[in-house]
Amino acid sequence: MRFTPVLLKFFFLSALIGLTTLTAVVEEILDPKSSIEVTLSTTSPNRIMVEEGVITDVIFDENKFQSFIHQKTGQAFLSSLKEIKECPTSMTIITGSGEAQTFQVFAEPKPGEIIILKEKELASSKKEELSSDYHSPTVSFLNDLLWGNIPPGYVVRPIQEENFSLESPFAGRVLRTLEGPFEEILVLEVQNRSKRVETLKPSSLKSSNDLWVFLSKIHLEPGEKTTAIISKSKEF
Repeated sequence: MRFTPVLLKFFFLSALIGLTTLTAVVEEILDPKSSIEVTLSTTSPNRIMVEEGVITDVIFDENKFQSFIHQKTGQAFLSSLKEIKECPTSMTIITGSGEAQTFQVFAEPKPGEIIILKEKELASSKKEELSSDYHSPTVSFLNDLLWGNIPPGYVVRPIQEENFSLESPFAGRVLRTLEGPFEEILVLEVQNRSKRVETLKPSSLKSSNDLWVFLSKIHLEPGEKTTAIISKSKEF
């Protein structure tokens, strides 16, 4: 019996639906400059995921593998068509941030493999997650703004214009405007509209009349949103 591509895809998806457990878990740091050696299952589907990211493509030998990318989760499911023992074959995945990770793959009868890829952490990533160039507002003041509360001494003002102008690939939207004794506060939602990870800098939001800028996150995944707070000098 000759299997058409449609039938092969049907059998592959049927195997995914009937999947019960995948017991082998491997965690690796995503590194485009090196390859990762893995042993996949020939008897169960194997799953590859990028932590806090997505897979957009899988490049492989179609005589040895079948693959399926789940559209909602961005995870890749692979089925090995034959055992690979002596010499590994190469397979590469492409992430939503534009990175590539190559694998040297063996295959044998065993439980399906779960491979979790993690982006490399920058040395200062912990500090950069809360990046600012503000003077000295207190942590409680910032927490009030981030959680939607009104800090003491401030009142809510009507939003004059919802859109906030930012250079591509970022788009800004004003969530709230507050007025205090000496400053005006803008709380913004900023979104990365590109197809790769982008770095948002406080200087890209701050104008000459602004006192300080606070960002809850700098490195944004494709489509990811974050909160920005801008303090503007009040005109008397």
